[in-house]
Amino acid sequence: MVEPQLQTILPASQNICSGGSSSLVNLYSNITGGVSFNWVATGTSGISGFAASGSGNVPSEILTNTSTTPGTITYSISASTMGCSGPSQNYTITVNTLPVATASPASPSVCSGTQVNIDLSSNIGGANFNWTVSAGNGVTGATSGSGGAIQQTLTNTSQSVQTVSYFI
Repeated sequence: MVEPQLQTILPASQNICSGGSSSLVNLYSNITGGVSFNWVATGTSGISGFAASGSGNVPSEILTNTSTTPGTITYSISASTMGCSGPSQNYTITVNTLPVATASPASPSVCSGTQVNIDLSSNIGGANFNWTVSAGNGVTGATSGSGGAIQQTLTNTSQSVQTVSYFI
């Protein structure tokens, strides 16, 4: 009896954000019944939260990326049945870094009727910024928006110091 060439059938690769959970990777083959799967995982620098090896399906895992660029985990998967092994195949999960917004200056003080200028930057190049705002009673000119800087003329019509908070 000659067995057919064993092939592992993989789902589409995954892209998740750092701190997120990957989906269970169900492994299949072109041969039904009696197929066992083993895998070994390697991650790029800064990736953690994954099992180094296992058997059966690749489990759902909470994955973290501490670098400033996307990282990957590559699972080298091998299948076997009835003494026959198929070629190893790679399955990849990309773990994207979470952007961290930085406001400069972080807590500026301005006089009523003058413009606040807050530059926004991120640990990730090309990040887009959106903000909402909460302003104290009597403050006008503070609005939600987007862009690389918050530049708004703030006016305080009250008789006391007021706080404007931007949530980026």
